[in-house]
Amino acid sequence: LKELSERQPVAGAQVLALEEHVDYWNQLGWADPFSSNQYSLRQSQYATFFKGSGVYTPQMVVDGAKEFVGSRGRAARATIEEAARQIKTPIGLKEVSAAPAGFTAIQIAIPASAAAGKQGEVWLAVTESNLHSDVKAGENSGETLQHAPVVRELRKLRDFHTQDGASLQSSIELDKKWKRENVAIIVFLAEKPTGKIFGASMLKLEVQSASRVEP
Repeated sequence: LKELSERQPVAGAQVLALEEHVDYWNQLGWADPFSSNQYSLRQSQYATFFKGSGVYTPQMVVDGAKEFVGSRGRAARATIEEAARQIKTPIGLKEVSAAPAGFTAIQIAIPASAAAGKQGEVWLAVTESNLHSDVKAGENSGETLQHAPVVRELRKLRDFHTQDGASLQSSIELDKKWKRENVAIIVFLAEKPTGKIFGASMLKLEVQSASRVEP
């Protein structure tokens, strides 16, 4: 996933990587600092969508539509190439400057879709790149793992009907431990009730420079 995110090897596709760390391996003696039960539950929901695929790690899901073992690079590229041929709904993202300290505000614009009548969900993910884990126990004990963009926050913003489009604003609290230059906001549209993703966009946060006082 890290390679796909950094090299963008599939022509005609922009890979927006979401690395979601499950928490059910924490019982092996080392607690993954990026893990959350939320992502374990999300993986279980995907198992329901895929009707018996089961829960396992590493798992890669492309556009909420297909899944496979995450280490299978050839399968990943082929699936992404197929996904790139599907028409996606464009999403407009803009950072709003008027936000209190420690927060950022994002304006989201979703146009009315030609696929009238489809019900969708608007999801927002906050990711941070250039992270790593020094694993202290378990199967990868002693390894230093370099990560693709790690999901720091994931939440559903609202439901909507595609024929109406949507315009909304969301405020995000930025943890002091996150490096702003590595933070990105990804908004994606998921179909109800299948979970298939039919639109996604990414916004890198503006890096705030220190003010300078001229003599």
